[in-house]
Amino acid sequence: MNIQLFLDAANYNYLFTRLGNVFLYFSFFYAFENYLKFPLILKIGQKTLSIYVIHFTIIYGSFVGIGLNRIIGKTLTPWQAIFGALFFITIVCFISFHYVKTNAFLYKHLRSIFKK
Repeated sequence: MNIQLFLDAANYNYLFTRLGNVFLYFSFFYAFENYLKFPLILKIGQKTLSIYVIHFTIIYGSFVGIGLNRIIGKTLTPWQAIFGALFFITIVCFISFHYVKTNAFLYKHLRSIFKK
């Protein structure tokens, strides 16, 4: 039988390799599902859009055009980059968890100003 799908799979088609990688990743996360359901990880997963917006704004300076990439550039040593990345992840997650409180505080005071 000359079925093209089987011939491609037999001749090491990269798409089948990628599909196998996807299945391996899926099985890994499915196997460790109970261990990955910590409340903190679930909370971070719910805030992915705000985390993306906050980190993009800090790194690239979306509003003012001056971000960390202009200030720091590519001058970090590997250890500085590792500790800086861990610190950055912590700060961005903290901001994403608490920016709603600051928004509520600002909106409350802005409403009181405009009502007067």
